Amino acid sequence: MKVQKCIWWVFTIVLFFSGLELAVSSGQTETTKIDVYVTDQTETLPQRNFWSEFTEKFSEKFPNYNVLMENIPADASPEMFYQTKIAAGEFPDVAKVWQPALFIENDIILEMPKELYDMLIDPDPFLVDGKLYVAPVNMGLLGMWYNKDLFKDIGIETLPGSWAQFMNTCEKIDQSGVEPLGMAGRAGWYMAGAYLFQWVPVTYGPEPNWPKLKNEGKVKFNNPVTRRSFEQYGEAMKYWQAGAMSATYDQIKGLFVNQEIAIQTNGGIYNAAEVETGDLVPPFEVGYLTPPQDNPDDRRLNYFGDNLYVINKSLKGEKLQAAIDFVMFFFSDEIYPDWLYATSMMTTVKGYEDYVLPYQNPIAKTMVKEIKTAAEVHGVAIHGHAAQGDNIWPPGTREMMEKIVMEFAAGNDDLEELMDLFDEHWDKAVHTK
Repeated sequence: MKVQKCIWWVFTIVLFFSGLELAVSSGQTETTKIDVYVTDQTETLPQRNFWSEFTEKFSEKFPNYNVLMENIPADASPEMFYQTKIAAGEFPDVAKVWQPALFIENDIILEMPKELYDMLIDPDPFLVDGKLYVAPVNMGLLGMWYNKDLFKDIGIETLPGSWAQFMNTCEKIDQSGVEPLGMAGRAGWYMAGAYLFQWVPVTYGPEPNWPKLKNEGKVKFNNPVTRRSFEQYGEAMKYWQAGAMSATYDQIKGLFVNQEIAIQTNGGIYNAAEVETGDLVPPFEVGYLTPPQDNPDDRRLNYFGDNLYVINKSLKGEKLQAAIDFVMFFFSDEIYPDWLYATSMMTTVKGYEDYVLPYQNPIAKTMVKEIKTAAEVHGVAIHGHAAQGDNIWPPGTREMMEKIVMEFAAGNDDLEELMDLFDEHWDKAVHTK
C-alpha cells in the first residue's frame, strides 16, 4: 500500500509541474479581471452602438479589464440618481455627471490627470479653484426644431424673431389643426431647459459670470428679467400639446416625427445623430429655430458643456489605473471620433476642431448646418446650469430650477414665491459648503 501511495504522489507531482511548464512555455498566465463600473445616459441608437463598439475595443486594448455599464434613465434627475448611489456606497468608478459641484464639495471625485488637461482645447471654463475634476466629452447647442413643410403649407414665410411674432406663429399653427409646441412634463430637465432658453440669453448675455456673482450675493434670481421669462413661459403653455405634463422625451420625439406637433421645444445639435442612424427620421424637412425674445437682438443659442466624466476618489492601485485608462482611452484617436459621430456634438479636444461629421443622411447634414449657422448669426450663451468652473451652480440648484418650473407649469403662478424659493435655496447651498 505504501509503495502504491508513493507512486501516486510521484505521478501527481510530475503532472503538476508538467502542466506548469506547459502553461509558462505557451505564455499563459492567470489574470484577474478588473471591473470598471461606469454610468452614462445612453438615449439614442447611435450612442448604444458606440458603447457596444467601445467595450469591444477596450477589452482588446486592456484584456484584464471588464467594463460594467449602467444606464441612467432618460427622465431621471442625474443628481438625485447619484445621491442615491452615494447613500448606498455604490458611487461608480467612472461616472457621467452634469453638475460636479456636489461631488467636489463632498470630496468624492479625483483631480484629472495632467495629460487630459493638456488635451483640452480650453480647460479654463471647467476649472474649480484652479483644478480640473472633470473630463468634458463634448460641447453642444440647443434650441428648437420645427417642421419646415408645415410652416410652408400654412403660409409662415418668415421665422419669428420677437416673442410677439412667435406667439402669432403658434396661434396660426393652432388654427391649422396641428398642436404648436411639444413639451415633456415627465422630464424636469426638458421643461427647465425650455424655460432657460428664455432666461439665459437675457441674463448670461449681459453678464456671463452671473452664477459667480450670485454666489457672492451680488445678484438675485428675483428680478424683472426672471419674471418676464416666467411670463413668456406661461404665455406659451396654452400651445403645448394635450397631455404635456405626463409626456416623456421619447413621446415628444414621436409626436414631432409623426407631424402631430409643429415645434419640438427642447432640441439641438444632438438630434442629428438620431436622424443619421434611423432613430428619428421625419418625413418632412426639419429646420432650426432660435428661441425668440421680446427684443429679437437679445436672441442667443444655448451653449452647453455639461457631459462630464469624473473618477471616484476612493479608488486605489489597479482599480484606479483601470478608471484612468478608461477615461484616457475614451479620448484616444481610436475612439473619440466615433463619439463625435454618435452624438453630433462639437469637440472639447485638440485636433478635432475642423472635424467634419461624415453624414450620409441629408436631414442630419441640414440640421447641423442650420444650428451652426444660427450660432454664427446670433451668438451663444452658456446654458444656465451647464455652466462649469467658478460659475458652477451649487449642489441641488439644478434640481430646484426644475422644481420651480414644474410648479409653475402645474399652476403655481405666485412668481414672487417661486423666485424667492430659488434664491433661498441657492443661498443656503452656498452657505452650507
